[in-house]
Amino acid sequence: MKHCDLFGIIKFFKNEEYLNQLCGGKLFCNTPEFYRLHNEKGISDPFESCAWSYRRGRGDEPAKVVIDGHKIDGLSSVTFRSNGIKDSWLHCWTALAEPKDDIELLNLVNDLNRIRSEFGLNYAYIPPSKIKPFIDYIQSMTTHHVNAGMVSYSNKRTDWSPACKSTNYEYQREYRILIGECKELSVEPLVIESKTNFNDFIMRDIKIEITSKDGEWIWFGLNGCSEIIHDKSSNSIAQPATSADPVKVGGVTGKSCNRVR
Repeated sequence: MKHCDLFGIIKFFKNEEYLNQLCGGKLFCNTPEFYRLHNEKGISDPFESCAWSYRRGRGDEPAKVVIDGHKIDGLSSVTFRSNGIKDSWLHCWTALAEPKDDIELLNLVNDLNRIRSEFGLNYAYIPPSKIKPFIDYIQSMTTHHVNAGMVSYSNKRTDWSPACKSTNYEYQREYRILIGECKELSVEPLVIESKTNFNDFIMRDIKIEITSKDGEWIWFGLNGCSEIIHDKSSNSIAQPATSADPVKVGGVTGKSCNRVR
């Protein structure tokens, strides 16, 4: 992301029960190895948090490792890192950056449509003013160190780390929460449970709009499982009943754009 004007972070779900659990106060965090071994589109990343990895169980071509002229055979796994940063448990969201022009608006719509096709239509949403309090609350629930911020993207393999991914995933616009340190080959998730729900931070399937100041034109609209509204007159759109007022973005957004370090 090139700028820091967020109008929130959002997390999409295919399984509504997982959304219920998150809203109810259950934070589910997977390991990088979970994503390295996964084969589902959008979720799978063989090089999650590392520059390169080989896994025999993935069906990869056998790794060729030579040390001081001696070939090392029989390896079942190899992980190369260029920066020495170790693996952490991951809890991932999508950053909603306010588009600055029509091209950025179209890119936002296209990226979210792709994300929804891969991850699901229901969502949890955190407004910008609640992002830092949410991170602070997570830290209060665990003895593990918690770090959070927007992921960067690069074509250079040597840049890839817990804080940087391949540009193949740039459409995901990831806001990442890193928790503690996990073992490299572990696929055991970290589950952190609050004594109360997350209603102070998270809104579920809330209506989100970027509109003209008079509200007559909707540049962007997201309302539950409905199609994303893009660049339409509000009068041309049938407005379903909603139990909550929409989150409107009118040119002023919260600043919450620290990078993962």
